[in-house]
Amino acid sequence: GPAHVALGDVLDMLHLLSRPTTPLADADKFFAFCKEVFADGSRLRPRDMLSIVGDLLLIRKLKFDEEHNADSEAYRSLVSVVDSFADRMASFLDLGLVEPPYADGLLDMCSQLRPDATEPTAAVGRLLDAKQAALRDGDDAYHELVGVSVRECFMRIQSMNATMTHRGYRPLTAKVMQEFKALLDYMRADTILEAVHLYEQAYPGALSIPVKRVIGMFIVEKLELEVKVLTGIMQPPPPPPEPEVVPLPPELAERGFAGHNRVYQPYDVTSPKYSPMLFKPTTLAKFSNIVLATPLKRVIGSSVTWEFLGLKARQFNSEELAAVVKERMELIAARQRAHALAEMRGRATGATPSFAMQAEV
Repeated sequence: GPAHVALGDVLDMLHLLSRPTTPLADADKFFAFCKEVFADGSRLRPRDMLSIVGDLLLIRKLKFDEEHNADSEAYRSLVSVVDSFADRMASFLDLGLVEPPYADGLLDMCSQLRPDATEPTAAVGRLLDAKQAALRDGDDAYHELVGVSVRECFMRIQSMNATMTHRGYRPLTAKVMQEFKALLDYMRADTILEAVHLYEQAYPGALSIPVKRVIGMFIVEKLELEVKVLTGIMQPPPPPPEPEVVPLPPELAERGFAGHNRVYQPYDVTSPKYSPMLFKPTTLAKFSNIVLATPLKRVIGSSVTWEFLGLKARQFNSEELAAVVKERMELIAARQRAHALAEMRGRATGATPSFAMQAEV
C-alpha cells in the first residue's frame, strides 16, 4: 500500500511534479495518495517535512484549476497532510528536538495554504503555542532541554529506522550498520537510552525490530562493563595521555606569536571506549524511570540492567530503587526457571523448545 512505498521515490516524484511541464492527471487521487504515504511520520525529518510541503504548495499552484477549491477532495487531503506535519513539528518542539526556525518555516507555508483564514486549524494553533512555549525562557534554556549527544543519537536512530528494509525482511547494509555501531561505541548507555525514549515519545511503536536489537545489545554490553568496574572485576582504562607540547618555531616567536602549538595524540576509532555514567540522585532517578519505560525488552529484561541499578541504589542509599530492583530480579529469575523447565520438558517429549527469551528485542 502507499504507506509501504520507498520514501526516496515519493520525494523524487514530488520534485518531478513540481515542474511546470509535468502534467498531473488526477489531483484528487494524487493528494489522497500523499495523505496515506505521509501518515507514517517516523520516516520524516523536520527538513523533509518542509521540503514536502513546499513541493505540494507548488504543485497546487501550478496544477489546481478552479474546480479544486476549498471544498474539493484534493484540497482537504493537502490540508490534512500539512496539519499532520504541524502537529508533528509541535511534538518535536515540546521534546526539544528541533530548531525553532523549522517551525517558522512551516507556519509560513501554512499561512500560504490558507491566506484568507481568520483562525488557524487546531494543529497549526498547537504549533504556534509550542513555539511560544519553547522560546518563553530564551534560546539557551530551550537548547538545554536535550543534550547535543542525545539529539545526535536520536537523529541517527531516526535515519536508521527510515532505511528501507522491506519491513525487516532484508537486513541493513553493512556500511550503514557499521557506521551506526561506531556511533554507539562512543555513546554512553544513558545517552542512547534517552534517545530511544525520546524516539518512542515522538513516534510511539515505530522503532523497527533490527534497530531495537542492535541498540539493546549495545546498551546491555555497556551496562555489563559498568557492573564489572563497579564490582572490581575490571579496572577502568587509564586516562588519555597529556598532549605533547611543542615550542613555537623561532621565526614565529620573533614575530610576536605567544603560546605553544599543542599536538594531540591521534584518536583511536577502532576500539570501543569505556564511557562511565556519572550520576546524581536526580539523574539516577531519571535513568531508572527511562529504563522502566523503555521499549527495548532486551534491556528491561536483562539481569545486568538491574544488577547495575542495584549497585547504584546501594551507592545512593535509595530504598525505593532497591525495592524496584529486587522485584525485577525476582521476575527475571522466575522467568528463567520457567524457561528452563519448559526446555527440560521439551527434551523429554521431543517437542520443539520455545525461543521466546532469545527473540526479545
